[in-house]
Amino acid sequence: MVTALRVHQLGPDGLRLDEVPLVDPGASEVLVRVHRAALNYLDLLVVNGTFNPSLPLPHIPGSDVAGVVERVGREVRDVKEGDAVISTFIRAWLSGPPTVAVLPYALRPGLGMGAPGLFATHVLLPTYGLVPKPPTMSFDLAATLPIAGLTAWNALKYAALEPGQSLLLYGTGGVSLFALVFARMRGLRVVVVGTSTRKLEQAQALGASIAVDRGRSADWKQEVLAATGGEGVDAVFDVVGGETLNDSIALVKPRGRVVFCGLLDGFRVPFDTGGFLFKQAQLIGMEVGSRADFVALLQGLDASGYPEALQRVVDVVVPASDAPQAFKRLAAREHIGKVVLNFEEVGTP
Repeated sequence: MVTALRVHQLGPDGLRLDEVPLVDPGASEVLVRVHRAALNYLDLLVVNGTFNPSLPLPHIPGSDVAGVVERVGREVRDVKEGDAVISTFIRAWLSGPPTVAVLPYALRPGLGMGAPGLFATHVLLPTYGLVPKPPTMSFDLAATLPIAGLTAWNALKYAALEPGQSLLLYGTGGVSLFALVFARMRGLRVVVVGTSTRKLEQAQALGASIAVDRGRSADWKQEVLAATGGEGVDAVFDVVGGETLNDSIALVKPRGRVVFCGLLDGFRVPFDTGGFLFKQAQLIGMEVGSRADFVALLQGLDASGYPEALQRVVDVVVPASDAPQAFKRLAAREHIGKVVLNFEEVGTP
């Protein structure tokens, strides 16, 4: 048997650990013993029923895990028992530009969003749906990379900034903190806008040049503009969405870039087309990345020597049995960085 975290009724209080049957790996699959699983805001949307109100219950959520291979299918040659691995999010997107066929929402329910997810002690993964975990990387950090780490990595690629240029980030969630650390690794000047003095101080400790508290100032946009010589920033990475997208357009330089993956404030926005045209800005939508992108991320981190700031992106690691509280921490936005579940000490089959 496998111990899985399942949603029995919508909301964090509807989560509980259940015993479910263990299934042997198929010919090209591997069975992974999960050590760590990372929460994403997307998981909260699923658990609350926001993303899919008709979610069939009980349901196993989650997409981001790291663990060790325990069994391999008969046709598997490139992965062996004992290998440490990390899951990928958009499994069918192996490399190159995205197509409708490989993106998760257009043709089928995504991993953990309608199809069963990975929050369990043991999971089956196709060999193309995983990447090797670097030997010196902790399972805590590894589990946070498939969505949050890769999204931040690719956002900076799309922003295409040179050392010394400026990037604006919102908040101190996992994606934004990863983007802050990666930006500083590339010599960028980072502006962080948030609503918590404690969190903004943490951002500055991680290398933010400017921290602006928009919860305490009605003129916070003017503060950002003043701090950037009245011109604005070279690029904005917007993870919030909603009306904040218009703020992003207002704060970027003419011909600047707004890289967008914002869902925190909903799926619709009244867009300021006039401001967008005036700035002649580029608006770039993005969705995590491919397996090849993930490999590039891991190679980049390995080459960097894993700066100490990277380890501080993990906010807290809690037992899988405390998952309801972990989701509530995410919902209340009490976290700084990533919330991680520990499945390592949960029972074995």
